[in-house]
Amino acid sequence: MTAKSASGPVWMRRFSMNMGRDISLLTWAMLVWSLGAGLYASFWSLFIEETGATSAQVGLIIGLQGIMRIAVMLPSGIAADRFSRRFMIWAGTAATVPSVLIYFIADDWWQLIPGVLIGALASCSVPAISSYVAEAAPSQSRARAFTMVYTVGPSTALIIGPLIGGFLSERTSLQFLFLPTAIFYTLGTFMFWKISERPNKPKKATEQATYRDAIQNRSVLVASLLQGLLLFVLTTGITFLPNYLRDVQGQNLATIGRLGSAAAIGSITIVMMVGRVKWVSPSRGIAIATACVGTVCFGVLFIDNSHLLIFLFVLRGGFSVAWTLFAAVLGDTVPWHLRGRSFAMAEFIGGIGFAIAPFVAGPLYGLNPKFPLILCAAGAPILVVLILLFERRVVRPAMAMNLAVSPEAAA
Repeated sequence: MTAKSASGPVWMRRFSMNMGRDISLLTWAMLVWSLGAGLYASFWSLFIEETGATSAQVGLIIGLQGIMRIAVMLPSGIAADRFSRRFMIWAGTAATVPSVLIYFIADDWWQLIPGVLIGALASCSVPAISSYVAEAAPSQSRARAFTMVYTVGPSTALIIGPLIGGFLSERTSLQFLFLPTAIFYTLGTFMFWKISERPNKPKKATEQATYRDAIQNRSVLVASLLQGLLLFVLTTGITFLPNYLRDVQGQNLATIGRLGSAAAIGSITIVMMVGRVKWVSPSRGIAIATACVGTVCFGVLFIDNSHLLIFLFVLRGGFSVAWTLFAAVLGDTVPWHLRGRSFAMAEFIGGIGFAIAPFVAGPLYGLNPKFPLILCAAGAPILVVLILLFERRVVRPAMAMNLAVSPEAAA
């Protein structure tokens, strides 16, 4: 093997993150793909509203995304154990290209539904990515690998994306944003295609995992239920935040874009705490991130100064951190042969909370725009207590047990 092949292409060596070729490539791919998502993510509910949808219909479209995510999650968890995870990753993300092109040509809110259905196929890549990262990353740096792929890469892109999206939408339209989004999605898909093929580990008959095995694992069951509750409360609070900012406070699109960028900065900051501050474990990171989102929903009720809102919205970045760190917790507490099904099960149950929330937030927002924010602000402290109890009574014992029987530890 030549020195060049051992170390990888020149561009890969230059952009390596000391996490190995595949983790680095996944991180960069997530960055590019998320740059496309960042162009419109902060304005998605506003765009649906502009197509003529009521607040309940906005909740319907966003909730439909969550329902479709649930529909593909369990089958994709089975597929992640049996088929090429590389194929599932790049093929799933490729589905987002035609999805956003449909948004680009839609004239009415109901015409967004086919794009939502097609774009939901991207969710089939989630268990494959989680399983791929858990295997490709060394056990001692697994939490860092998950946060690099799921948080640092996307959040870095989301610092830039909303700024560009706000600038473009002020000068063109919100609908125009889906054209450059399609271009970035195509580039990101190509980068996902470049990762190495990693065949699934052969399993003994006693290690053939089922969803029943996964749900019978205490860590998986409690983490999944907690994730579902957390996503319901936090998603209820943030779904109509852009609408509240424009409809109630009168903020313009450029300002809303800057607030989205501030949230991405917050995601990276919280992730750095998890990776570098010893006492901030992944589960404690979830608690901190949850408290941050609750603080935003509470603060927006009283703060309408655009400059102060930028500082407040740094805390909004806790949402993506709270969601993705559950994968890191499961990677540390679940036996290796259960990981594929466990990641899918957690995403499935968590996705139920994520899917239900917009259906609740829409009518609440219609009654009073403050109601979704109040629900999140009140629920976040309760969630923090539950998460800390989860770490003490479930995570620590499971980590000790998993370390004792893990083949990685034995090696």
